[in-house]
Amino acid sequence: MANGTKLVVILFALPLVMQAGHMYGTLRRGNSPVSGADLKITCGANTRPYVARTDGEGAYRIRVAENGRCILEVSFDGRSGKAEVFSYNDPVKYDFELILQGKEYILRPR
Repeated sequence: MANGTKLVVILFALPLVMQAGHMYGTLRRGNSPVSGADLKITCGANTRPYVARTDGEGAYRIRVAENGRCILEVSFDGRSGKAEVFSYNDPVKYDFELILQGKEYILRPR
């Protein structure tokens, strides 16, 4: 690929990257951080989820390219739960508490 073509590709791709937002926050269960939970965020018609895992403090950070309504799915300890979240151009924080109800988790905003 010629240098001029590379520059054109970069210039067209840059606004898409600039519009991507971050979702970040923490997962807790009671007073304890949830370490090692798997997270998936799916937005709109995009069937390829954005994935992350919580660290030792229960914190996560995911870059999401689409704006709008998304579904956050958390899997931990053989169980899962879902919550509706929204992605914006600016970073958005979502802290949740995992509450076990039956065989699934409920994600309650903190």
